[in-house]
Amino acid sequence: INETFLLHGTNGDVLLKILSNGLTEKFAGSTAGTLYGDGIYFAEDVTKSDQYVKPDMMYDPDSKLHRILYGKDYRHPGSVFYLLVCRVAIGRHVRTSDGITDRDGGNALFPTINGLSNRRELAEFSGTTVHPHTLLGERYPRFREFVTYHPEKYCYPEYIIA
Repeated sequence: INETFLLHGTNGDVLLKILSNGLTEKFAGSTAGTLYGDGIYFAEDVTKSDQYVKPDMMYDPDSKLHRILYGKDYRHPGSVFYLLVCRVAIGRHVRTSDGITDRDGGNALFPTINGLSNRRELAEFSGTTVHPHTLLGERYPRFREFVTYHPEKYCYPEYIIA
């Protein structure tokens, strides 16, 4: 399985949707780019995940998320950032530094169908019919990024860090 805990930065306006429905790649790139395709991005280092979040500045009594997290007993501290600690099944992975080819064989990361690149699915390992489960982006070694393309199968948000 190759399972681990990884961090996913998110904004308060979508946090409750994630907690209710799980992670989805439908919104890939809506707050940042998609160098490694249209998937869900995770990191090991909080300073990498923190790059993708915006502050939740103050308590809003009309916000269901705020009522759940803070309620009557806890005060919203202002300038809150949200990170999810997720259990992620990495499975078999492929490594890249450029988002185009794999580091180990130089093969294309994403399949081409009718002349178009499908960036929601990884290409098969060379000479097989087996697809990697996860892409490991190593553009900057300190800030490795793990990308999954089917989060409903491989990711589970376990904890919120605010």
